[in-house]
Amino acid sequence: MKNTQKSFKIVIWLVVSVFICFSLGSCNAEPTTEPIGEEVFDDFYNRLRGTIEQFGISSASVAVVHDDRLVYTKHFGESIDNDSLFRIASVSKLITQVAIFWLIDQGEIYLDEQVFGENGILDFDFGTPGRYVNQVTVKHLLEYGSGLGSGLGFPSIQDRTQRDLTNPPGTNFSYNNLDYQILGRIIEKVSERNGEGLTYEDFLLKHILSPLGIKNMMVHSQSSDASAGWSASAADLARLLVRINNNPTKEDILSPAAFTFTPTPLAITQNGQNLPPFASTTWQSRGSTQAVVYKVNEKTGLVLLINQGSNIGNTFFIRAGFLGNDLRRITQWPSNDLFQEP
Repeated sequence: MKNTQKSFKIVIWLVVSVFICFSLGSCNAEPTTEPIGEEVFDDFYNRLRGTIEQFGISSASVAVVHDDRLVYTKHFGESIDNDSLFRIASVSKLITQVAIFWLIDQGEIYLDEQVFGENGILDFDFGTPGRYVNQVTVKHLLEYGSGLGSGLGFPSIQDRTQRDLTNPPGTNFSYNNLDYQILGRIIEKVSERNGEGLTYEDFLLKHILSPLGIKNMMVHSQSSDASAGWSASAADLARLLVRINNNPTKEDILSPAAFTFTPTPLAITQNGQNLPPFASTTWQSRGSTQAVVYKVNEKTGLVLLINQGSNIGNTFFIRAGFLGNDLRRITQWPSNDLFQEP
Protein backbone atom coordinates (compact mmCIF):
# COMPACT_ATOMS: atom_id res chain seq x y z
CA MET A 1 0.00 0.00 0.00
CA LYS A 2 2.80 2.38 0.92
CA ASN A 3 4.58 1.67 -2.38
CA THR A 4 1.38 2.43 -4.30
CA GLN A 5 0.94 5.77 -2.53
CA LYS A 6 4.59 6.65 -3.15
CA SER A 7 4.30 5.86 -6.87
CA PHE A 8 1.09 7.93 -7.09
CA LYS A 9 2.86 10.94 -5.54
CA ILE A 10 5.74 10.64 -8.05
CA VAL A 11 3.31 10.58 -10.97
CA ILE A 12 1.48 13.65 -9.61
CA TRP A 13 4.84 15.46 -9.20
CA LEU A 14 5.85 14.64 -12.78
CA VAL A 15 2.50 15.82 -14.18
CA VAL A 16 2.72 19.11 -12.28
CA SER A 17 6.36 19.61 -13.35
CA VAL A 18 5.53 19.06 -17.01
CA PHE A 19 2.53 21.43 -16.75
CA ILE A 20 4.66 24.18 -15.22
CA CYS A 21 7.42 23.58 -17.76
CA PHE A 22 5.11 24.02 -20.76
CA SER A 23 3.25 26.90 -19.15
CA LEU A 24 6.50 28.82 -18.85
CA GLY A 25 7.73 27.74 -22.30
CA SER A 26 11.04 26.53 -20.90
CA CYS A 27 11.05 22.80 -21.57
CA ASN A 28 13.22 23.03 -24.67
CA ALA A 29 15.14 26.15 -23.78
CA GLU A 30 18.92 26.02 -24.22
CA PRO A 31 21.11 27.05 -21.31
CA THR A 32 21.72 30.78 -21.61
CA THR A 33 25.25 32.09 -21.79
CA GLU A 34 26.47 35.63 -22.00
CA PRO A 35 27.93 36.51 -25.43
CA ILE A 36 31.71 36.76 -25.46
CA GLY A 37 32.84 40.35 -25.96
CA GLU A 38 35.96 42.47 -26.10
CA GLU A 39 36.81 41.72 -22.48
CA VAL A 40 38.72 38.63 -23.65
CA PHE A 41 41.20 41.03 -25.25
CA ASP A 42 41.91 42.96 -22.05
CA ASP A 43 45.48 41.66 -21.61
CA PHE A 44 46.18 42.19 -25.28
CA TYR A 45 44.79 45.73 -25.20
CA ASN A 46 46.64 46.70 -22.02
CA ARG A 47 49.98 45.60 -23.49
CA LEU A 48 49.24 47.38 -26.76
CA ARG A 49 48.16 50.56 -24.99
CA GLY A 50 51.24 50.48 -22.77
CA THR A 51 53.54 50.17 -25.80
CA ILE A 52 51.84 53.10 -27.54
CA GLU A 53 52.14 55.30 -24.49
CA GLN A 54 55.73 54.25 -23.71
CA PHE A 55 57.03 55.13 -27.18
CA GLY A 56 54.81 58.11 -27.88
CA ILE A 57 53.23 56.51 -30.94
CA SER A 58 50.81 59.00 -32.46
CA SER A 59 48.79 56.62 -34.62
CA ALA A 60 48.26 52.88 -34.81
CA SER A 61 45.79 50.36 -36.15
CA VAL A 62 45.35 46.72 -35.19
CA ALA A 63 43.23 43.87 -36.51
CA VAL A 64 42.86 40.38 -35.03
CA VAL A 65 41.44 37.41 -36.94
CA HIS A 66 40.37 34.04 -35.62
CA ASP A 67 39.09 31.12 -37.65
CA ASP A 68 39.10 33.44 -40.71
CA ARG A 69 36.84 36.01 -39.00
CA LEU A 70 37.78 39.56 -38.11
CA VAL A 71 37.01 39.54 -34.39
CA TYR A 72 38.75 42.65 -33.06
CA THR A 73 39.97 46.03 -34.28
CA LYS A 74 41.42 48.96 -32.38
CA HIS A 75 42.73 52.29 -33.59
CA PHE A 76 44.77 55.01 -31.94
CA GLY A 77 45.25 58.55 -33.13
CA GLU A 78 43.14 61.31 -34.61
CA SER A 79 40.89 60.22 -37.50
CA ILE A 80 42.34 56.68 -37.59
CA ASP A 81 39.81 53.99 -38.53
CA ASN A 82 39.48 50.70 -40.42
CA ASP A 83 40.20 52.43 -43.74
CA SER A 84 43.27 54.40 -42.66
CA LEU A 85 46.30 53.64 -44.82
CA PHE A 86 49.78 53.08 -43.42
CA ARG A 87 53.00 52.57 -45.35
CA ILE A 88 53.91 48.93 -44.87
CA ALA A 89 57.46 48.90 -46.31
CA SER A 90 58.78 45.33 -46.70
CA VAL A 91 55.43 43.75 -45.90
CA SER A 92 54.99 44.62 -49.59
CA LYS A 93 57.21 41.60 -50.29
CA LEU A 94 54.49 39.34 -48.86
CA ILE A 95 52.04 40.75 -51.42
CA THR A 96 54.54 40.07 -54.21
CA GLN A 97 55.11 36.53 -52.91
CA VAL A 98 51.36 35.88 -53.06
CA ALA A 99 51.24 37.08 -56.68
CA ILE A 100 54.25 34.97 -57.72
CA PHE A 101 52.87 31.79 -56.18
CA TRP A 102 49.48 32.56 -57.73
CA LEU A 103 51.16 32.76 -61.15
CA ILE A 104 52.92 29.48 -60.44
CA ASP A 105 49.54 27.94 -59.58
CA GLN A 106 48.21 29.22 -62.93
CA GLY A 107 51.09 27.59 -64.78
CA GLU A 108 52.35 30.96 -66.02
CA ILE A 109 55.81 30.68 -64.46
CA TYR A 110 57.86 28.07 -62.59
CA LEU A 111 60.07 28.22 -59.53
CA ASP A 112 63.14 26.99 -61.38
CA GLU A 113 62.49 29.03 -64.52
CA GLN A 114 65.32 31.15 -65.91
CA VAL A 115 64.74 34.90 -65.65
CA PHE A 116 67.31 36.66 -67.88
CA GLY A 117 68.76 36.07 -71.32
CA GLU A 118 67.66 33.75 -74.10
CA ASN A 119 64.70 31.60 -73.01
CA GLY A 120 64.38 33.66 -69.82
CA ILE A 121 61.10 35.21 -68.69
CA LEU A 122 62.50 38.74 -69.11
CA ASP A 123 64.61 37.79 -72.13
CA PHE A 124 66.97 40.69 -72.91
CA ASP A 125 64.65 43.41 -71.55
CA PHE A 126 67.45 44.66 -69.31
CA GLY A 127 70.31 44.14 -71.71
CA THR A 128 72.80 41.32 -72.14
CA PRO A 129 73.22 39.53 -68.82
CA GLY A 130 76.67 39.36 -67.26
CA ARG A 131 78.42 36.20 -66.15
CA TYR A 132 76.16 33.85 -64.17
CA VAL A 133 73.20 36.26 -64.44
CA ASN A 134 71.41 34.02 -66.95
CA GLN A 135 71.37 31.33 -64.24
CA VAL A 136 69.10 33.39 -61.95
CA THR A 137 65.73 31.69 -61.39
CA VAL A 138 62.43 32.76 -59.86
CA LYS A 139 63.28 30.77 -56.75
CA HIS A 140 66.61 32.60 -56.34
CA LEU A 141 64.75 35.91 -56.37
CA LEU A 142 62.14 34.76 -53.84
CA GLU A 143 64.93 33.70 -51.48
CA TYR A 144 67.15 36.79 -51.98
CA GLY A 145 69.76 34.54 -53.57
CA SER A 146 70.33 36.00 -57.05
CA GLY A 147 73.55 37.75 -56.06
CA LEU A 148 72.38 40.89 -57.89
CA GLY A 149 71.16 42.93 -54.96
CA SER A 150 72.67 44.01 -51.68
CA GLY A 151 71.13 46.16 -48.99
CA LEU A 152 67.88 48.06 -48.94
CA GLY A 153 68.48 50.54 -51.75
CA PHE A 154 66.79 50.49 -55.14
CA PRO A 155 69.56 50.21 -57.74
CA SER A 156 68.92 49.99 -61.47
CA ILE A 157 67.98 46.49 -62.60
CA GLN A 158 69.69 47.03 -65.94
CA ASP A 159 72.90 48.23 -64.32
CA ARG A 160 73.11 45.21 -62.01
CA THR A 161 72.12 42.53 -64.52
CA GLN A 162 74.79 43.58 -67.02
CA ARG A 163 77.55 43.16 -64.45
CA ASP A 164 79.34 39.87 -63.91
CA LEU A 165 78.51 37.99 -60.74
CA THR A 166 81.41 36.73 -58.63
CA ASN A 167 79.56 33.51 -57.74
CA PRO A 168 76.66 31.60 -59.28
CA PRO A 169 73.15 32.39 -57.97
CA GLY A 170 72.13 30.37 -54.94
CA THR A 171 75.62 30.56 -53.41
CA ASN A 172 74.93 33.47 -51.07
CA PHE A 173 71.64 34.78 -49.70
CA SER A 174 71.46 38.41 -48.62
CA TYR A 175 68.31 40.37 -47.81
CA ASN A 176 67.73 43.05 -50.44
CA ASN A 177 65.05 44.93 -52.35
CA LEU A 178 66.34 44.42 -55.90
CA ASP A 179 65.36 40.75 -56.14
CA TYR A 180 61.75 41.68 -55.41
CA GLN A 181 61.80 44.59 -57.83
CA ILE A 182 62.75 42.02 -60.48
CA LEU A 183 59.83 39.82 -59.37
CA GLY A 184 57.59 42.82 -59.97
CA ARG A 185 58.86 43.06 -63.53
CA ILE A 186 58.18 39.34 -64.02
CA ILE A 187 54.56 39.94 -63.00
CA GLU A 188 54.31 42.75 -65.53
CA LYS A 189 55.91 40.57 -68.24
CA VAL A 190 53.33 37.82 -67.73
CA SER A 191 50.56 40.40 -67.97
CA GLU A 192 52.10 41.74 -71.18
CA ARG A 193 52.36 38.37 -72.91
CA ASN A 194 48.75 37.61 -71.91
CA GLY A 195 47.61 40.74 -73.70
CA GLU A 196 46.71 42.76 -70.60
CA GLY A 197 49.77 44.96 -70.29
CA LEU A 198 49.01 45.83 -66.67
CA THR A 199 51.41 47.49 -64.30
CA TYR A 200 52.49 45.57 -61.23
CA GLU A 201 50.02 47.49 -59.06
CA ASP A 202 47.07 47.09 -61.45
CA PHE A 203 47.78 43.38 -61.85
CA LEU A 204 47.71 42.86 -58.08
CA LEU A 205 44.52 44.87 -57.71
CA LYS A 206 42.73 43.04 -60.51
CA HIS A 207 43.79 39.45 -59.93
CA ILE A 208 44.64 39.20 -56.22
CA LEU A 209 43.31 42.01 -54.05
CA SER A 210 39.95 43.09 -55.51
CA PRO A 211 38.57 39.51 -55.62
CA LEU A 212 39.19 39.40 -51.86
CA GLY A 213 37.19 42.57 -51.27
CA ILE A 214 40.31 44.71 -50.87
CA LYS A 215 39.70 48.09 -52.46
CA ASN A 216 41.86 50.65 -50.68
CA MET A 217 45.40 49.31 -50.93
CA MET A 218 47.70 51.27 -53.20
CA VAL A 219 51.32 51.62 -54.30
CA HIS A 220 52.65 54.94 -53.06
CA SER A 221 56.11 54.58 -54.64
CA GLN A 222 56.61 53.15 -58.12
CA SER A 223 60.38 52.91 -57.65
CA SER A 224 59.90 50.44 -54.77
CA ASP A 225 56.53 48.96 -55.73
CA ALA A 226 57.15 45.22 -55.42
CA SER A 227 59.57 45.37 -52.49
CA ALA A 228 58.47 48.22 -50.23
CA GLY A 229 55.96 50.41 -52.04
CA TRP A 230 52.52 49.49 -50.71
CA SER A 231 50.21 51.36 -48.35
CA ALA A 232 47.39 49.43 -46.68
CA SER A 233 44.94 49.40 -43.80
CA ALA A 234 45.07 46.82 -41.03
CA ALA A 235 41.63 45.53 -42.01
CA ASP A 236 42.63 44.97 -45.66
CA LEU A 237 45.81 43.14 -44.67
CA ALA A 238 43.64 41.00 -42.42
CA ARG A 239 41.46 40.22 -45.46
CA LEU A 240 44.58 39.03 -47.25
CA LEU A 241 45.88 37.07 -44.27
CA VAL A 242 42.78 34.91 -43.91
CA ARG A 243 43.13 33.82 -47.54
CA ILE A 244 46.80 32.76 -47.33
CA ASN A 245 46.89 31.12 -43.88
CA ASN A 246 46.05 27.52 -44.82
CA ASN A 247 42.92 27.58 -42.65
CA PRO A 248 40.02 25.76 -44.35
CA THR A 249 37.25 28.04 -43.07
CA LYS A 250 37.74 30.37 -46.03
CA GLU A 251 39.16 29.13 -49.30
CA ASP A 252 42.77 30.19 -49.78
CA ILE A 253 43.80 31.88 -53.01
CA LEU A 254 46.94 29.74 -53.21
CA SER A 255 47.03 26.06 -54.05
CA PRO A 256 48.27 23.42 -51.57
CA ALA A 257 51.60 23.45 -53.41
CA ALA A 258 52.34 26.94 -52.08
CA PHE A 259 51.92 25.67 -48.53
CA THR A 260 54.59 23.04 -49.04
CA PHE A 261 57.28 25.43 -50.30
CA THR A 262 60.23 25.37 -47.92
CA PRO A 263 63.09 27.85 -48.48
CA THR A 264 66.57 26.56 -49.12
CA PRO A 265 68.27 25.84 -45.77
CA LEU A 266 71.17 28.17 -46.64
CA ALA A 267 68.67 30.97 -47.31
CA ILE A 268 67.27 30.46 -43.82
CA THR A 269 70.64 30.41 -42.06
CA GLN A 270 72.18 33.30 -44.02
CA ASN A 271 69.09 35.51 -44.12
CA GLY A 272 65.84 34.13 -42.70
CA GLN A 273 64.02 37.46 -43.05
CA ASN A 274 60.74 37.82 -44.97
CA LEU A 275 61.14 34.55 -46.87
CA PRO A 276 57.98 33.00 -48.37
CA PRO A 277 56.26 31.85 -45.16
CA PHE A 278 53.26 29.87 -46.29
CA ALA A 279 54.41 26.41 -45.17
CA SER A 280 54.96 27.54 -41.57
CA THR A 281 52.34 27.23 -38.84
CA THR A 282 53.44 30.60 -37.42
CA TRP A 283 55.21 33.45 -39.19
CA GLN A 284 55.71 37.20 -39.36
CA SER A 285 56.08 39.43 -42.39
CA ARG A 286 57.79 42.62 -41.24
CA GLY A 287 58.20 46.15 -42.56
CA SER A 288 60.67 48.77 -41.39
CA THR A 289 57.91 51.35 -41.05
CA GLN A 290 56.74 49.23 -38.11
CA ALA A 291 54.25 47.03 -39.90
CA VAL A 292 53.71 43.36 -39.18
CA VAL A 293 51.40 40.68 -40.52
CA TYR A 294 51.58 37.84 -38.01
CA LYS A 295 50.15 34.35 -38.33
CA VAL A 296 50.06 33.51 -34.62
CA ASN A 297 48.89 29.90 -35.04
CA GLU A 298 46.67 27.79 -37.28
CA LYS A 299 43.56 29.85 -36.53
CA THR A 300 44.69 33.21 -35.19
CA GLY A 301 46.37 36.16 -36.87
CA LEU A 302 47.38 39.72 -36.06
CA VAL A 303 48.00 42.82 -38.16
CA LEU A 304 49.66 45.75 -36.42
CA LEU A 305 50.55 49.03 -38.12
CA ILE A 306 52.00 52.16 -36.52
CA ASN A 307 53.17 55.49 -37.85
CA GLN A 308 56.59 55.64 -39.43
CA GLY A 309 57.77 58.47 -37.23
CA SER A 310 57.99 56.39 -34.06
CA ASN A 311 61.32 55.59 -32.42
CA ILE A 312 60.42 52.09 -31.31
CA GLY A 313 62.77 50.28 -33.71
CA ASN A 314 63.08 46.48 -33.44
CA THR A 315 61.34 46.56 -30.07
CA PHE A 316 58.16 46.76 -32.15
CA PHE A 317 58.57 43.22 -33.42
CA ILE A 318 59.43 41.95 -29.93
CA ARG A 319 56.25 43.51 -28.57
CA ALA A 320 54.30 41.99 -31.48
CA GLY A 321 55.52 38.58 -30.30
CA PHE A 322 54.26 39.30 -26.79
CA LEU A 323 50.90 40.39 -28.22
CA GLY A 324 50.75 37.09 -30.07
CA ASN A 325 51.27 35.29 -26.78
CA ASP A 326 48.35 37.21 -25.29
CA LEU A 327 46.17 36.00 -28.16
CA ARG A 328 47.31 32.40 -27.72
CA ARG A 329 46.03 32.48 -24.15
CA ILE A 330 42.47 33.30 -25.24
CA THR A 331 40.35 30.14 -25.01
CA GLN A 332 36.91 31.56 -25.84
CA TRP A 333 36.52 33.85 -28.83
CA PRO A 334 33.76 36.23 -29.92
CA SER A 335 31.48 34.77 -32.58
CA ASN A 336 31.14 38.03 -34.51
CA ASP A 337 32.74 38.73 -37.88
CA LEU A 338 33.60 42.37 -38.46
CA PHE A 339 34.33 41.57 -42.11
CA GLN A 340 30.58 41.27 -42.53
CA GLU A 341 29.77 44.64 -40.95
CA PRO A 342 29.48 47.80 -43.06
